Amino acid sequence: MMVKPEEENRARRARWLSLCRESVTDLFLPRGYPLSVAPSYMRFSQWQFLHQVTGSTTGVLSMQALLFAVGLGAGAIPVAAALNWVIKDGLGQLGGVLYAGIMSNRFDSDPKRFRFFSGVGTREIRTSGH
Repeated sequence: MMVKPEEENRARRARWLSLCRESVTDLFLPRGYPLSVAPSYMRFSQWQFLHQVTGSTTGVLSMQALLFAVGLGAGAIPVAAALNWVIKDGLGQLGGVLYAGIMSNRFDSDPKRFRFFSGVGTREIRTSGH
């Protein structure tokens, strides 16, 4: 019995979607989800995500208004400056997510130490002027 190419493609797509879903779950949700968290965890996470997105959007709009207020009106320079700022901020956020995904098992075992080091790192970055 031959497998039709259409069925084979459907099976391959289902495996790929399953792998993607598992990868996202492993990266963003706690180990053992949903049994390892409170029933309200997903609702909290959704609100937290919304908070982060709106906060980032507010920051971008504020930076755009600030650039306009200091005299960088229409043209390529303010767009380039805003784009540079957004990319820098976005790459920093992505790096944080990837780092947390890789190190998440260690976070569970010693959260105070990692919280301390993240605070020290954040303070150093802010005071270094970069």
